[in-house]
Amino acid sequence: MTTLVRLQALRHYGGDPPRCVWCGCDDVAQLEIDHIIGGQGQGNAHRNEIRGKLEYWLKRNHYPPGYDVLCRVCHARKSADEREVIMPSRNGAREIWGNSDEALATQIEALAAKSSKSGVLEQALTAYVSGNGQQAGMAGVLKRLHEHTAAIEQLDQTMQRVEGQIARMDDRLTKIEHRQAEIMDVLRRIWDDHQATQKALQHRWRAVFYLILQGHR
Repeated sequence: MTTLVRLQALRHYGGDPPRCVWCGCDDVAQLEIDHIIGGQGQGNAHRNEIRGKLEYWLKRNHYPPGYDVLCRVCHARKSADEREVIMPSRNGAREIWGNSDEALATQIEALAAKSSKSGVLEQALTAYVSGNGQQAGMAGVLKRLHEHTAAIEQLDQTMQRVEGQIARMDDRLTKIEHRQAEIMDVLRRIWDDHQATQKALQHRWRAVFYLILQGHR
């Protein structure tokens, strides 16, 4: 059964109507969401980590990069191929090989801070085709992009935790300031009472002294 959330995820990563990015199969019942970088068990580990349906997690996280759509047959083929050889290119695409070095990864990381994810991928591929690197292909480019996005997400989560801690500290400081104000108010009342008592005593002593003087006369 295809839920609306699942169909939205398939359309986001597989087009409208959604299709397998390898063979072009458009049977929604046969389509599955694939972790692009998942050959070492990352996909299964991620599913175990989120403890729920992947399509709901993707929607909550605004459909991050690193996923595509495969039919069940191609998904199974990819899972087997990733353990042995590099995956074949999808229909309608050619696989390009060349030499690249760390310059490509560095460019992706630099571009991601200044451009959209699609812009990063486009410029990274341009740099690859120009000849900067050693054995990088589409999988290498997407892996670097996925790692960079994961690092940004982790940083965002850390910032959210820090902001939460700062908010709690601000709340504590506000409570301390209120408590200090209450204490100062109590001290002022005590001081005012002390001053009033001193004045009352002075008046009484003056009255007593006056009576004493009158008695001597």
